[in-house]
Amino acid sequence: CVSEEHWTFDGEGFVVGYFGRALKEETPPRRAGSLRVQRQELRRLLLDRYESLGGQVVWDAALESLDEDDDKKVRATFSLGKGKGDGVCLVVAEGDVLVGADGLRSKVRAACCQGSDLREVGVGVVVGLSAFRHGLVERRGFYVVDGRTRLFTMPFDAKRTMWQLSFPTTTTTTTKEEDDEGNLLLDK
Repeated sequence: CVSEEHWTFDGEGFVVGYFGRALKEETPPRRAGSLRVQRQELRRLLLDRYESLGGQVVWDAALESLDEDDDKKVRATFSLGKGKGDGVCLVVAEGDVLVGADGLRSKVRAACCQGSDLREVGVGVVVGLSAFRHGLVERRGFYVVDGRTRLFTMPFDAKRTMWQLSFPTTTTTTTKEEDDEGNLLLDK
């Protein structure tokens, strides 16, 4: 869904700034600016293209080890069936590139970028989708900022709006303990 303009308001509702194609007198011959693609759509496009080139994705595999040889080829060893009662099967994949799309607590990042632990940056984010319709969110995004928090919205598709609330956090009490299935446990 196209977002043609963005407005920024302060905490009192006053306009701080605005930008976008809809606010220009002339439309440039080609689109300038950022391209927003829904994560699900990008995932589908990449997967379809990868499979059309003969690639195969193995889902629910856990990275066990990662090596790089002298020719800069990547060798990743994965376990399958862990925790499913089937026993564990190891699969080795080799290639020129390894894409680590395994989430926030990435085992790929930990294996190839040792010493790059996640660091608390003091900002919390909550994201959601809403079916609420209003002229303020039709084909445009808006921000409300007050110096500490930020609310951002933009069109997601023809019927929904994506919203994101960013706010300062003060607690950094997390541990690196995991349960038997590898899920991270957090202190409260």
